[in-house]
Amino acid sequence: MAWLTNYDERYVGGIYHHYPGLFDAYSIPNSTFRISEGVAAYGVLNSPFATSHYGKDVYSFGILGPGKYQISASEFLWDTSIDFQNGGYINSLSVIDSVGIYVDTSISASPDITFSVNEPSDFYVEIDGFLEQYSVTYTKIHELNTPTVWNFPSYTGNLTAGSTLDASVTYDDNGNSDGIYKTHWYLDDLLQSTSEVFYLGPEDSGKAVSVAFDLTDDAGYFEASPQYTLGTMYS
Repeated sequence: MAWLTNYDERYVGGIYHHYPGLFDAYSIPNSTFRISEGVAAYGVLNSPFATSHYGKDVYSFGILGPGKYQISASEFLWDTSIDFQNGGYINSLSVIDSVGIYVDTSISASPDITFSVNEPSDFYVEIDGFLEQYSVTYTKIHELNTPTVWNFPSYTGNLTAGSTLDASVTYDDNGNSDGIYKTHWYLDDLLQSTSEVFYLGPEDSGKAVSVAFDLTDDAGYFEASPQYTLGTMYS
């Protein structure tokens, strides 16, 4: 499971603040230094006592469940007794999977990454930079998408000239609380209109009438139905 508490360079799993550089997160994936959801972890890249002032700190998320996550890092002067801000910087932020493969990297002074987890697995975050105090935080922004299951639509009106069609559809989705969807009308597979109703004119005689739908669910996923043929218009 994901870690419920942090173990970082500032508090090392406790409640007391420690001097920057007294504890140094490992530069490779490990389970000692940890970060929990919604709680900032603090560190420094790298301490003034280190042989090299360039540093990499790696924290474990633990086992993340399926979903979409966002992680961000920023310069943060959590101990004012030593100000590394002049000349120091964050170079990059990376997410690493359970076998050491870099899932994504953001090169920025205030980097952030959004990444998806398809099945439970260990993940790690790496902060890279030079002589800089920082904070890093992550959160699960939503569950993975479950594709919408669309049912064959129903409609009112006749497939004759002068008739106005009104189609409706039912569907199963993991969250579309507003119930709003769009209706798209086609003649011979060519889009004619995006509207609740559609008028058939005499010039449309002999053409195949079909309809399709789409929605954006609560998690922000765009879901589109197949195109359903209602029949052929006749005079």
